[in-house]
Amino acid sequence: MTFSEIETLIIALIVLFIGKGVRAGLPWLQRIDLPDAVIGGLLAAVLALVARTAFGIEFTFARHLHDLLLLVFFSAVGLSTKLSALVAGGRALLILCVVTVLLIALQNLLGAAVAIAWGLHPFYGLLAGGLSFAGGPGTVLAWAREAEAAGLEVARTVGAGAVALATVSGALIAGPLTGYLIKRKNLHPAASEHSRKLFSTAPDSSGEVGGGNSLTSLFAALLAIFVSVYLGEKINFWGGDNGMVLPGFVSAPLVAIVLGNAAD
Repeated sequence: MTFSEIETLIIALIVLFIGKGVRAGLPWLQRIDLPDAVIGGLLAAVLALVARTAFGIEFTFARHLHDLLLLVFFSAVGLSTKLSALVAGGRALLILCVVTVLLIALQNLLGAAVAIAWGLHPFYGLLAGGLSFAGGPGTVLAWAREAEAAGLEVARTVGAGAVALATVSGALIAGPLTGYLIKRKNLHPAASEHSRKLFSTAPDSSGEVGGGNSLTSLFAALLAIFVSVYLGEKINFWGGDNGMVLPGFVSAPLVAIVLGNAAD
């Protein structure tokens, strides 16, 4: 069964709301802090597995919209990255960055070593290393395309399997552990002044919450996101013409960081 772009998007949203409903109905899932998307995604994956193994039905989902939404996601991350907040992070942020870089290096070394031990190209080990466990779906798929272009025919398949394992295992481990630490340390989010301005919930002129100002902010954010994706794509073309590989998940958020901080 092959699904079109709009069908894939509809199914993804339905799966998300199913996960939200299951989490709301099972308090123990809330206690271990599993995200709605992970719960819904796991249920959908099990359903797809049963359909394939028991009935010989294989689902094929559209990918073009998936790639675009990944760039939208990374651009949104870039827009929310404030240089002032990075500076304010100080020593704690520096330690986090150092630990992250060391972790990625160790993941890549271990992945490459395992791949070589199995007689495979070491790049397959990178796909199952830091690219999956630290980078996520966008990182893996972007580099897998480059690897296939260079001759590694099953790079995208290996990357998809590795990042699925990384996403599920990461959510099952990180969600409960992070939730435990937040509760133990009694941590609470603090909305920044910028966030309060961008997504205002103050009443509009008609006395209703979420009026014209909120819509204006929403459309402004959408404009900034799609401009970031567009300019990031142009930078990619420029890099490709000059022999430099720049996946979209790198260039689009970089543009978004510039736009977001310039807007402030």
